[in-house]
Amino acid sequence: MDEAEVHAVGPPTVSIDNVQQSAPSQDSVIVSQNASGKQESKNQKRIWLLTYCPAGTYITPEILKESNIIADECHSTCDRVMNYTYVHLQKKCRASSFEKMFEKANTSHMIVKNEVYGYESIGSQTNGKANFNEHIVFKMLLKHIAQGEDTFIPWTDGEKVLKRGHLFQATGRIGEQTVALEHQTKSQVIAYARDLEEKVRQHQPYTAMYMKLADERRGVLIENASLKRVLETTGDENASLKRKLEKAEEEISTLKRQLAEKVP
Repeated sequence: MDEAEVHAVGPPTVSIDNVQQSAPSQDSVIVSQNASGKQESKNQKRIWLLTYCPAGTYITPEILKESNIIADECHSTCDRVMNYTYVHLQKKCRASSFEKMFEKANTSHMIVKNEVYGYESIGSQTNGKANFNEHIVFKMLLKHIAQGEDTFIPWTDGEKVLKRGHLFQATGRIGEQTVALEHQTKSQVIAYARDLEEKVRQHQPYTAMYMKLADERRGVLIENASLKRVLETTGDENASLKRKLEKAEEEISTLKRQLAEKVP
């Protein structure tokens, strides 16, 4: 029986005729208290996954704090009309606390919880199992991190970064770190810069070769342009000489006709 069924069923109805008149023993009272405490602990969770709308209006640590829900992680994203938020708490709480939080958020921010088909709008791990990573919220957040979506807004310990926790660990399983630099911690940015520096160092020989070839190519282009201008100039000179030769031939032909006319 899951948490929702526990709350729905409630305590069994017992007839007064079936109750023993003798007072219960101290041992039985202790067992009852222990069982109640165990049930109380079972219903409390540290990780919660929320789906709600309207898109882009996120539940924040401040909104949670207004309902006495203290988070150290609160990561959100949205897709179309739905928001998805992963919350990790400093202290465990029950789903009823989030129900009350949604009631307040509806009044103050017009936020309305909304289910995605097949998933609860207020979800968590079940029976101590970390199956929250199969929840649509966790999968959507991981997808948007991998795609570098601007809609993904992380928050950890008061910083807009993703630096630890289950979601952070899951990013290591999707290949290269894809969280935007502005959402990474100082140590992550330093590690990224060092990795980039190492890649630059490894590619320096190829960079030097490329620069040399680029210079040679630039020199060849300049030389070709110069030769083109020389050819154009030579072509103009050849055309001028050709015109002069044609004119000279015309003058010679004219002189020949004149001489032929004068000779008897």
